[in-house]
Amino acid sequence: MIIPSVIIAVALNFALARIGMLGSFTVLLRGHMLLGVPNVVLIMSVAIRSFDIRIEQVAFTLGASWFTMFRRVLISNLLPSTVAAWIFAFVTSFDEVVITTFIAGTHETVPQRMFNDLVLQVNPSITAIAMLLIGVSLALMAITGAQVRRSKTAGLLRTP
Repeated sequence: MIIPSVIIAVALNFALARIGMLGSFTVLLRGHMLLGVPNVVLIMSVAIRSFDIRIEQVAFTLGASWFTMFRRVLISNLLPSTVAAWIFAFVTSFDEVVITTFIAGTHETVPQRMFNDLVLQVNPSITAIAMLLIGVSLALMAITGAQVRRSKTAGLLRTP
């Protein structure tokens, strides 16, 4: 998270060019996953650390099977954090133009296409796409906020 994406992009470019995989779609996906993993690990480690193990023990005491406890207790408690982690990973990956430019080859993402079009000329469709992206970002933030509020009202999150 503290290494600039330009350094990661150049390192990936050199490494992938050396093994002959530069420009493949799988490498593009893995490069974007490389950016999203720190966010997911950070969010999910906090969620798992704050999970109260006694809830699992109570479910087992009341006769729940492992699968039932996993489905109804563990997953339902970790779902808001999982959704938040997915949103952060998606936004981080979607916003990344530098890594895509260095390793994508012929594959082109929407932000890279917008960047390339703005370099050549100002295009009104770019403004429309940017407004759609802002709307999607606001909707994702609203969904995350609603998940957090729902978890707090259900008593799943502890507030200090």
